[in-house]
Amino acid sequence: MAIHVRRKHAHDSATIRRIVTEVAEELARDLHVNYQWEGDRLTFERIGVHGYIDVGKDGELEVYMKKNFLLPFPESWLREHVDRYLERHLS
Repeated sequence: MAIHVRRKHAHDSATIRRIVTEVAEELARDLHVNYQWEGDRLTFERIGVHGYIDVGKDGELEVYMKKNFLLPFPESWLREHVDRYLERHLS
């Protein structure tokens, strides 16, 4: 099961990286994921889920998350939380 979300943003590079880091910190608290920056991509993982957040140079943010049966949360719950994180931080 995978979640793939794209969002436009109007932030400069430094600001969007800060915002994405804040989203990753929330994911780390809520889902206990580990994360790291690899260029313009923040990758995250834990048993049951992995993914990335790409900070595009074209004003677009891309979130990809793949979960398996080891993560006890339904895909709909994860998608809702991703949308909520992005809405809260990009607004």
